[in-house]
Amino acid sequence: MENAVLLKSLKMKCRMALTQIGLTQKPRRSDVLDELTEVMQQIKNAEARFNMENDSDLVEANIYDMKALQARMRHLIERARKENITGSVLYSIDFEKD
Repeated sequence: MENAVLLKSLKMKCRMALTQIGLTQKPRRSDVLDELTEVMQQIKNAEARFNMENDSDLVEANIYDMKALQARMRHLIERARKENITGSVLYSIDFEKD
């Protein structure tokens, strides 16, 4: 149960970070968005491993992986903000919302 709550919290933090992007220019595709797409796919993969794992050490390792990916995502979102990439483009990235 505790793992499910932590996973839900991580997903919510990722979504909240996405909503913080400014809406100052027309949407455009960039390398930052490509990297964000990759990180989001890695988050999905980490979530799948997390949900299938029974060993407590590997569950803990998956939590650290997800936290590292979350930090990378925050960095990329900050880069997107500096490049004036809009939030609407970020929401066009295929990211499963529960």
